[in-house]
Amino acid sequence: MAEHGRRRVAVTGLGAISSLGHDADSVVNAIRSGQSGVAPIERFDSTGFERLLAGEVRGFAPARHLKSPDAPHWGRSAQLAAAAARGAVLNSGISPEFLSQERTVSCFGTTNGESQAMERLSAQWVEGAGEQLDPRLIPQVDPGSISTAVSVELALGGAAVT
Repeated sequence: MAEHGRRRVAVTGLGAISSLGHDADSVVNAIRSGQSGVAPIERFDSTGFERLLAGEVRGFAPARHLKSPDAPHWGRSAQLAAAAARGAVLNSGISPEFLSQERTVSCFGTTNGESQAMERLSAQWVEGAGEQLDPRLIPQVDPGSISTAVSVELALGGAAVT
């Protein structure tokens, strides 16, 4: 153990999915060249909003980045997180088999799951008094769904912590 009882952590790989690119190298190169990832909002109707610009991830195709057959059922945030985590593993050169050992953990600091799923469920509740909620959306609202998606994507054997 390191001094003061703290364990040391080593960052071995970088993964990124952002408005500047879909891998760490693209994001780093865009930052170095002074590119902005901010543009007019396209993912939803921003009419009436005070701010009309955002750093949206555009052109993200989950099938290009993810291997898990469960990935199409995950929410967008979980897909983005799992793709970034897969990119970090590839960038690190660590074998995926090594990560499948019991001690490898997925840990994310978030207080909610998929906001878009929550919005759709809320609309369904208001429109139908809760009788017609889409059962595929319910698991996406759990804050643990994001770290769980990373664990599933990378076949991690340890806990998925939020």
